[in-house]
Amino acid sequence: MRSIPTIAAAGLSRSEFEAISHRRDPVVLKGLGAAWPIVAAAAAGDERLCDHIARQAVEQMQDILVAPPKAKGLFSYTDDMTGRNFERRKAPLREVLDHLLQLRNADNSTAVYIQSTPASQIMPRFAVENINAIIDDAIEPRLWIGNATRVAAHFDVADNLAVVAAGRRRFILFPTDQVKNLYVGPLDFTPAGQPISLVDPEAPDFDRFPMFREALTSASVAELDPGDAIYIPSPWWHYVAALSPVNLLVNYWWRDYPAECGTPFNWLVHGLLAVRHLPKPEREAWRTLIDHYVFDDSGDPAAHMPDAARSVLGPMTPGLAAHLNNWLRKQFKPPPA
Repeated sequence: MRSIPTIAAAGLSRSEFEAISHRRDPVVLKGLGAAWPIVAAAAAGDERLCDHIARQAVEQMQDILVAPPKAKGLFSYTDDMTGRNFERRKAPLREVLDHLLQLRNADNSTAVYIQSTPASQIMPRFAVENINAIIDDAIEPRLWIGNATRVAAHFDVADNLAVVAAGRRRFILFPTDQVKNLYVGPLDFTPAGQPISLVDPEAPDFDRFPMFREALTSASVAELDPGDAIYIPSPWWHYVAALSPVNLLVNYWWRDYPAECGTPFNWLVHGLLAVRHLPKPEREAWRTLIDHYVFDDSGDPAAHMPDAARSVLGPMTPGLAAHLNNWLRKQFKPPPA
């Protein structure tokens, strides 16, 4: 596996980061959060970090994921894939933090994870105290708190900037074109939202997943220290392993298109409903239309029209996205009984 390119984040401006993100390639931003108070608290020890979080936290129950020792920290499916290999529970944050401290010296311990929780629901002042100047202020940070947990390779429908605040993390990334070699599980029944690879990249079973060898030839890896960050463009596949007994990751998700557009993943699934069952020659015909209208393979498909007549082929705006949503809702109405 090759190393993910790294740049020093000191003095990086928002416009410079936007230029980086527009290239659509992953990059490590070394030291982006090095001056954060939360990183300083973590550097003083696990107890100091947990006390720092608890003193700022709101008094409410937190959603947590708990996996048994046999899961080896990897949140995935049961062996027969009829269920998930972890439980969802609720617990006070202080109790979760104390449990993490107690598990530090346990061999092959239970995996405990607070997953993707808006920072405002845990530490209301987090964004004010831990400033990320390269991200739009409207993008809320999310917190991931746990022990030596692992997230299977998956993709996000949004761009992702992840900052390691405590512990160390390993990221293994795969380009989107490696989907054919990743042995992806169900699209509509997933452990936590997005489809995942069924391969454990730390211990791949090549007898069961032989094409994963090819995926590894295109993979890239980075191990991040506290304060380091990584930019992962959508929809790159990424596996994330927390390497320390107590870990805190902060991530930011954003999309540079109107929220009314929905997500490309929804479009993919609708393609399974509307196109995949068709005879191959008909599918190929629709591929031609999609390439023409969606991917502009022949140039602008509305170049021959006056701007006022382009309608749904015009530049995307929130108004056009809302119009398309309303039109699609009408099409999706069930037929009369």
